[in-house]
Amino acid sequence: MLPDSDHGSFVWVVPKDGAVAFAVVPLKAADLAAKVQELRKALDPQIVTTSEIPPFDVALGYELYSALLKPVEAGWKPAKSLIVATNGALGELPLGLLPTAPAQVDARANPLFAGYRDVPWLARTHAVTVVPSASALVTLRHLPPGPPARETLVGFGDPYFNASEAADPDAPQPATPPQVASNDGDDAATRGLPLKRRASPKTEEVDAAQLAMLPRLPDTRAELTVMAQALGADPAKSLYFGKAANEQNVETMDLSRYRIVAFATHGLVPGDLDGLTQPALALTAPDVAGVKGDGLLTMEKILALKLNADWVVLSACNTAAGAGAGAEAASGLGRAFFMRAHARSWSPTGLCIRRPPGT
Repeated sequence: MLPDSDHGSFVWVVPKDGAVAFAVVPLKAADLAAKVQELRKALDPQIVTTSEIPPFDVALGYELYSALLKPVEAGWKPAKSLIVATNGALGELPLGLLPTAPAQVDARANPLFAGYRDVPWLARTHAVTVVPSASALVTLRHLPPGPPARETLVGFGDPYFNASEAADPDAPQPATPPQVASNDGDDAATRGLPLKRRASPKTEEVDAAQLAMLPRLPDTRAELTVMAQALGADPAKSLYFGKAANEQNVETMDLSRYRIVAFATHGLVPGDLDGLTQPALALTAPDVAGVKGDGLLTMEKILALKLNADWVVLSACNTAAGAGAGAEAASGLGRAFFMRAHARSWSPTGLCIRRPPGT
């Protein structure tokens, strides 16, 4: 899908068998961006409790489906899996959440969000795989299989961004807002639950944003541990937390020995921290870990890593920043791992990017 600022947008479908489908979409890049940002209000809400999450605009979602995918349904609908390459604002929109037919949602349904159960999301019928570009897919198809003797997993998570976190890692995290009363009956407690947003550094209004100001993500420790257990890997040998989740360990380790490389930490876009000009992953502060560096695994550093992974998982990353920055982070970090570091697949939170079948 290719938005164009002057002439509208273009959609191609190249099925495994059959004729290529093509359509001109009468939406310019700016129009698409505005609609995507409107949909994202429900996906990246700047709120405190779950009851404040704005409703997802299913009518607008179906409008986008009708403009982008419906005209070329003959080319893709018979398939079960879709491999999609987009650019511009569409990089911020998981296409699987577009409704494939008009739908009505009862916002008052209990429990919370139950009104969305019958929405005919695209994800109900098709697995959507996203690749950075068509050329990236061609590269992926021609990669030889990785060595079978590789170890299963290596993961980095729950980094310490300042000395106080390292000094007392078991200290309670900042208090969450109290639950809010609700008149909605059975799901009152659910509607009042505090919303924890891991991918929001909240540095926009800070004059001098530094690594030490980032909030710690202790739940990523449990996340990676469960991942390791599910894969049959020993968490004690395969996972690096706290001080060990540092830039030096990542850059000096032979990551090519692993089939899956996982990072569970903040994903930053340019401007999140002072002097940050590239998308980056935030790791333990160098003064806390006792290592050199700046604690940021930038695109430039990713390109120097030695990888031979089937999957690179980027969890808790900022793929939803405003004004297109999230798309830049997802695209920039993903392309760095995907193309130059020779990872066969990458998966950031919010965009399930998987190795396509048959590769």
